[in-house]
Amino acid sequence: MAQNKTHKKTSKILKKQGKEAFLRLPFDIELFQKLFDYLDEKLQKTPCNHDFKLTTEFLNSNGIDFRKHIDFFIENGGGCDCEILMNVEEAFPENQELATTPKPAKREVLKQLKLPDFEIESIPSAWNLYKAGENYEFQFGKNKDIKVTLIPYIDISDWENKYFWQKEWESITGLKIKSESELIYDKTNDFEMVTFKTKDWTPALTWIKPAKKKSWSLIFRTELSRLRGDMNELKNLLKKITS
Repeated sequence: MAQNKTHKKTSKILKKQGKEAFLRLPFDIELFQKLFDYLDEKLQKTPCNHDFKLTTEFLNSNGIDFRKHIDFFIENGGGCDCEILMNVEEAFPENQELATTPKPAKREVLKQLKLPDFEIESIPSAWNLYKAGENYEFQFGKNKDIKVTLIPYIDISDWENKYFWQKEWESITGLKIKSESELIYDKTNDFEMVTFKTKDWTPALTWIKPAKKKSWSLIFRTELSRLRGDMNELKNLLKKITS
């Protein structure tokens, strides 16, 4: 992108709550503008590989770990380098001061958890349990993108409704299914599981619920290339949970 290029100012993804909310950024706006310039310049010379190679290179060179912010880009339509340039740039509102992302609630490490109808007395060694505000999350190792989140019970009578899970996947990831997708059903340790994945995108999501109680659900997020191995780790975690 030429340095004198006027950045697009339309805001497609800001939600209206009485008045338009500000887009919250994970780092400085000037760095975003430099990123857009960098991507535009590079993509004019070489077609996008539909990955985050260029974005990762640029942010890493500026001391930013892209992996920590991948959810921000995906949720705002940036599923690869060219989509970051096309979609994320367009999210910047006109004539508004952009606020940085507020600090999240402090994460507290827990060794066990006892809630109504949900209990885990020991955490498998590969997992860490965190509490942030009223939210509980199991993280696999040091990778914050591989996680299991405790959520309210998903009350759906047809657990095999592919259309429902596709819409849930698209809502959570901010991505759209382009071609083939797959739904995988499984049962383990009195839990029912459904996994939605597609070859088009990296995120793979699994929803888990108790087979006999309607009190809570879990959602497991991992990457397509890791799904098989991480699913074994998920099942090890579920073995420790009682409801």
